Amino acid sequence: MLKRSLSLTLCILLLSSCANAPSETQVVEQVTSAQEASVQQTEVQSSNAQQPEKQIAAESNAALEQSIEENQDTATSDASIDETAQVSLYELFLSNEATVHIDSENNLGYFLSNIEPSGMDATLEDLVQLMIDSLDEDYGYSGTTIESIEYAFIDCGNDGNEELVICVTTLSIDYFTNYIILKEFDGQLKPVYVKVDGVRSQTFINEYGYIMSDGSSGASYHDFVKEYIDGNGKYHYIYTSMSATIIIFDEYGGDLYFNNEFHNLSEELLGILEGNFDFFQIDLYGTLEDDSDDVYSYARSLEYDNSGDGFRGYFYCNLDDDESIYDDSFPLMQYFNEQGLQIYSKKEIDTMIETKEIQEGLTQEIKNGKVVTWTLLD
Repeated sequence: MLKRSLSLTLCILLLSSCANAPSETQVVEQVTSAQEASVQQTEVQSSNAQQPEKQIAAESNAALEQSIEENQDTATSDASIDETAQVSLYELFLSNEATVHIDSENNLGYFLSNIEPSGMDATLEDLVQLMIDSLDEDYGYSGTTIESIEYAFIDCGNDGNEELVICVTTLSIDYFTNYIILKEFDGQLKPVYVKVDGVRSQTFINEYGYIMSDGSSGASYHDFVKEYIDGNGKYHYIYTSMSATIIIFDEYGGDLYFNNEFHNLSEELLGILEGNFDFFQIDLYGTLEDDSDDVYSYARSLEYDNSGDGFRGYFYCNLDDDESIYDDSFPLMQYFNEQGLQIYSKKEIDTMIETKEIQEGLTQEIKNGKVVTWTLLD
């Protein structure tokens, strides 16, 4: 009886314990709820940790975009400045919005002769006024007017860099043509060549800076000057050829100047010569006031030189290559030997000129460039 009572009591206690314990579903739900709470807490912590990183990344991206925009603006600005300085500076000068600097270092004579030692910065209008003032002063004339202003872009030395050449035609007591070549040096224009032609002279400038001038002081006397401006704006003197016609169309051309005096050829000598002859005095050193270093020659002249009025040679006509006229037995050679004047053959003169051209860096490509085509400035 006692055993049954004890067993009953134990059963009741067991049932009571089972009734108070959580069910399987409740346990699972409690575990799931705990896990979700843990995950949520972790996400919150992760979100809180990532928030500063996102903000820093966003700020960094914004700064990078701003830097790129500023660099693009700077590059655009620099390109604009470079374009204005390197491409448009000549055009700005042509529209009186830029100046050319003239000082004692680039005082090249003619209308640039009277520049103050301190120098000056001149617009195109100022430059033209210098031309007018120079002509008025030289000829005592006060009514010089501008007939035209023309310009062209050239490539001195054929190095790919542009220079500007300006041609101003003025009317004073006669027509005068004023030339000036400008080159840009570190954002500043400077003159590298000037020339003024009168009514009986002319200047040809080609696309690569080769320059030929010719003039006449009478029907029988002519001169040719060859010059060159290289890619650095440096001036190169090549030679000056002064010619006198001895015989033309069976007529006596004129007296010959050498040994510091004029010489009249005898009728007997002229009667022996057959064909047209011309006498040449060549200055290879630019010492125009000193004849002692000049070289002399003569040649039989042929047809008129239609290739460019002596542009590639040193006379208006083509010259005969006959070397026999330089033999000691030839009448003209005999005459010059008697006068003590050394005569060189045309072939020897050509070799001297070719040597000088090589020394000065003047190539056939540069010599054979096209003569500039002028554009009238409005």
